[in-house]
Amino acid sequence: MDYNLLEEQWIFLKRRSGAIERAAPWQMTDNISQDPFVGFGSPRADFDASLAQFLIGLVQTTMPPKAPRDWRQRLTSPPNPEILRETFSEARHAFNLMGTGPRFMQDLEFCREFPPAKEPVMGLLMEAPGGNAIKNNTDLFIKRGYVDALCPACAAAALFTLQTNAPSGGQGHRTSLRGGGPLTTLVLGETLWETVWNNVLPLSELAYLACDTAKPVDGGVFPWTAPTRTSAKNGAVTHPLDVHPFHVFWGMPRRIVLHFETTPRECGICVAVGTNAVTRYAAKNYGNNYEKFIHPLSPHALTKEGVPIPLKGSTDSLGYRHWHGLAYAVAEAGNGPFPARTVRQYRKERLDAVRTLRTRAGENAPDFRLWAFGYDMDNMKARRWCEGLMPVMDIDEEARERYALNIEQLVGAAREVEFVLYKHLKYALRPENQDSAKSATLFDAAQARFWKTTEADFLAALEKLREALQTSGDTAMVRENWIAPLSKAAMDIFSALTDGAPFAGPDPERVARAHNGLRRDTSVANPKLRNALHLPALPSGEPGKAKRKPKTKEA
Repeated sequence: MDYNLLEEQWIFLKRRSGAIERAAPWQMTDNISQDPFVGFGSPRADFDASLAQFLIGLVQTTMPPKAPRDWRQRLTSPPNPEILRETFSEARHAFNLMGTGPRFMQDLEFCREFPPAKEPVMGLLMEAPGGNAIKNNTDLFIKRGYVDALCPACAAAALFTLQTNAPSGGQGHRTSLRGGGPLTTLVLGETLWETVWNNVLPLSELAYLACDTAKPVDGGVFPWTAPTRTSAKNGAVTHPLDVHPFHVFWGMPRRIVLHFETTPRECGICVAVGTNAVTRYAAKNYGNNYEKFIHPLSPHALTKEGVPIPLKGSTDSLGYRHWHGLAYAVAEAGNGPFPARTVRQYRKERLDAVRTLRTRAGENAPDFRLWAFGYDMDNMKARRWCEGLMPVMDIDEEARERYALNIEQLVGAAREVEFVLYKHLKYALRPENQDSAKSATLFDAAQARFWKTTEADFLAALEKLREALQTSGDTAMVRENWIAPLSKAAMDIFSALTDGAPFAGPDPERVARAHNGLRRDTSVANPKLRNALHLPALPSGEPGKAKRKPKTKEA
């Protein structure tokens, strides 16, 4: 049996015309001048995200640019499919999905032992119920057995997705190189090739990973092509210096071997019917135990000890409240978050080059976009898949730092309004007398609604900031005007929730008092808001200056 992931047409790709085709990795630049591939078309969103990282890792590993000039040349003159095919062939031995080994993302020694397969193939999917849930019959919402077979293509995608996002899986079942459910941000391009190439770094930029470039390809780059650094009691912990920098794209924490059947089966994901389906797999604990790694595709923060840690996917990481950390931060001050290395590289050295090239070609030079995604994990359980597209407005290099600081101030003011909305809602609806789960759900929904409601105004404010910086250089009016949409959103949400009476018997007096407090705390005269926006305090008697009222204990 032979199924090589560098040769088979196994990845669902979408063309600009809307057509979806299965293609081999080397075909990503096929017909690029007429109807290029622009993205992915898998049956699952998490597969699309993982396959994007697969292609980025493959190109980064086999054809990294040596200098900025090499990167610009490949951007304007993409390699044709035959060049990609020849280049990728150097790594062909590491991408066999079947056979005696090495097998892609499968433990080398475990493949040769070929133990009995006890795990149903559904266990490769991130949302699958765990063993305890099945044993205790608590798999209420995602039932066991809804996927009982995977075709080789979907099995490869599921396996790579699991190894890339692996959460804690019980004793000795290790998390991914970035921890469970890492957040990933990719710089999008106009074509699939541009998206991949935008996120490939020059060799010199990989030094910050603190890995060892002398490590061999087998084991050092592709962990499944050498015996696993097992992590049982007194076993090895894998640190950056134990591997090659390219290893970060191919982390393999789980020891797995897939079992293929020759009987034709229908795939539970893409519904293709064929032989070599996977229905079960064998698993063994104590695989690679990764520590202290960072990743070029993930934003990160710093621990108190100054150690970088990749951010994790969550529902609140994809709104504009975190855009400063995901896209705009210009210096590593404090503990973060800080943008992914690829995003920083694009803004620092590539964005201006792309604009120049587009202008010379008579094309518009648009702002770039970020594709952010990741699993929202609750320890071992995947609660939901989260993703979003972020239009990232930018500005000429000389004003870039001021622009970033102004954006940080806008987001800081929004966080202040979010807090006072929560505070006054809590006072008005008396959650201490209600079901705690219901209270938490309502307040979480109110806060999420606030960020969603103000997003369009935020984007408009970014455009006004950019215009002000490029003309007068004075952004004070833009920052002050930002208070109005924040206040309106908070007041509207408060009124909707209190008028709708989601809690039993709200006290009208408490609601009125909280309403007045919210209006006061979201006014243009509120000192905390003005401080967040770096605006001077309003003189006494200035229009909009709120009269001081005695504060109640609760409000």
